Amino acid sequence: MGNEIFINANSNIILAEGHGRSFWFSWKAAALGLLLGIILCFGLLMIALAQNLPIPKGTVFVAFLSSDEAQHLPEPIRRSLPLDWTAYLDGKSSWPVLFGVYRRDNHWYSFAASPLWHVPKTDKLHVTKAGLITFVADTESDATWGKSYLGFLEHRGLGGPVFAADVDGFFNQTENDPKTWTWISIKQGMLVSDMRFPASHSTNIQAADVALRLEPGDGKEALAASIPDLPDAERLKRLPPMSEVAIRFGDEGPSLVRLAFEQTLNEQDASALLGAYGFTMRKSITLPDGTVSYERIEPVATSGTSLLGERKDEKGRIAEISGNSFVLHNASSTGELPLAPSCANGNPWMRLSEDALSAISKQLGLDLQPGDLRPLQLVSNKGYLAACFE
Repeated sequence: MGNEIFINANSNIILAEGHGRSFWFSWKAAALGLLLGIILCFGLLMIALAQNLPIPKGTVFVAFLSSDEAQHLPEPIRRSLPLDWTAYLDGKSSWPVLFGVYRRDNHWYSFAASPLWHVPKTDKLHVTKAGLITFVADTESDATWGKSYLGFLEHRGLGGPVFAADVDGFFNQTENDPKTWTWISIKQGMLVSDMRFPASHSTNIQAADVALRLEPGDGKEALAASIPDLPDAERLKRLPPMSEVAIRFGDEGPSLVRLAFEQTLNEQDASALLGAYGFTMRKSITLPDGTVSYERIEPVATSGTSLLGERKDEKGRIAEISGNSFVLHNASSTGELPLAPSCANGNPWMRLSEDALSAISKQLGLDLQPGDLRPLQLVSNKGYLAACFE
């Protein structure tokens, strides 16, 4: 057998050739698959949490807090909460729960929304699922609108509990959506909102049950008009703009009312104010059958008399109208009020006493007694509406 030798022929120096594992069988592919799985699960979770909740129209207050944060609430407030709310707050879940109060047909109701894995027993009959969230309410839910559980998480951010209130809806019984809510958070012991609010020019406010300071065009006229024991809306339209309101409650109607206006009061203004608080005069009316009937009308200044100054009615109440102020008080008390101590660096715009806060809480279905509360002042904190306790 002959031997053949080939010179300069194509040849391979590497006699043994191997192939590495392809990308799809490497640890990189496994890591990529795991990452994509995490992203997919996270996206599905976000979608499930982003479903709009059936928040009832007429909702005026919501709170978004966890069980641990609820432990820091004052004991009187915890005792006054609805039983099904405390069932959520007594749990150990770190996921926040949404609580709300709404008005329907002049009645107050409540609702709660929580993740599916944190739904304690509740007496509420109306249950709705929205993604991974269970929504329970006292009445049948409306169509979904306005806000999701994820949206509340975004408002909460890395901070503590958040609250939201529909101030106009509470006082004027309007039904706004969550886009108009005022958001509130806790900062350095104060309740600070996201509502722009100018600073007041006065450092103190009168120590009344309800005290309010107004300035022309500052937007608080609607709030003032909704305060009980003030003249009705039609009379307020006839009066000059108010600059201050102070009311102290009594057993039968207000025991003290102090109103200040932007202009000096005249006889027509005095007539409207006196009529609003029952200082009326009797007018006879002859009916078609000849009989005489009487009705009460606003007092009218006659020749040589004036409605300005001081007058007393048959109940012993005294009304004083002088300059730009109107004062109503009992004969056993004076028309003067002390000044309340300021509870923050910001100048106060409004003050609510323990009695006023207790009355408001009862409207919301919370049985808070005056002894469980402290007076509240609304102030401007760095240009935003805030609240602090005296």
